Amino acid sequence: MQKLLFNPFALFLLGLATLVFVLSLRSTQQKNQEKAFIVESNQEIVQKLEEEKKELLQEIAESESTFSMELTVRNELLKQKPDEIVLQLPPVSPQPSPTPTPTISIEPWKEWLELIR
Repeated sequence: MQKLLFNPFALFLLGLATLVFVLSLRSTQQKNQEKAFIVESNQEIVQKLEEEKKELLQEIAESESTFSMELTVRNELLKQKPDEIVLQLPPVSPQPSPTPTPTISIEPWKEWLELIR
């Protein structure tokens, strides 16, 4: 047995097996790190999608409320309750404001001179 352990060929095979084992462990570690990164990014995506889902569910709940339905019926379909008069006003467009005309200021002494003449 001692001859086997100190045999150069056996030591070479033992070193080679150790090297293969270490490289295998390292590649497994790298794969696990990549998978952990993918899982983390997927969790962020899932969290964003869950928030968006909550917002959409809230919008659905709001749109299904009776107030929202009545608002839609009144505004978009222009329906009214019995004995009710609906006045529809045209949209207000902003009117352009007139541009101010620049005033030419005359020097005060010239104004006095014109008044005196």
